[in-house]
Amino acid sequence: MEQVSYQLQSLGPLANVDETRQWLTNNRFAPYVSLFANYGGTDLLRLSRKDLMDLCGPADGIRLYNALHIRSVKRIYISFEEGTAYNAIFLEELTAAHFKDCIARRLSIAPSVITAIQLQHTYGYGILVNVDDLVSKASIYQ
Repeated sequence: MEQVSYQLQSLGPLANVDETRQWLTNNRFAPYVSLFANYGGTDLLRLSRKDLMDLCGPADGIRLYNALHIRSVKRIYISFEEGTAYNAIFLEELTAAHFKDCIARRLSIAPSVITAIQLQHTYGYGILVNVDDLVSKASIYQ
C-alpha cells in the first residue's frame, strides 16, 4: 500500500470564497465545497463545533473544526460603541500594526488614527491602553 505524505494547511480569516474552496479541496474536505460555496475564511472560522457537526455530520464536523483551528489565530471580541454587539477580530499576527489594520478596516478609518484603546471591565471601569503595549503583553499569553 502506498503511503501518502500529508500536511494540513491553515485557513486564514482573510481568505476569499475561492481561496476557501481551494483550502477545503486541498485539506480533504472536497465533499463540502458546494455546501460552503459562498463562505470566506471569516465565515467558516465563525462556525462553532456544533454548527459544523450539524452541517457535516459528527466525524467530519469535528475533523473540519479541528482543521480550521489548528493554528493559533488570536480572536478578540470588541464593541465599537457602548451597548452594541461584540465583533470578532481575527489576528493572524500579534503585532500592533496588524491589530490597528483589523480595527481600521472595520471602522473604515486610517490605522494611524488609532493610538490607544480603552479596555472596559464588566464592572464598568475602564483602562486606557497604548495599542503597542496591549499587543506586546498579549504575546505573553499565547
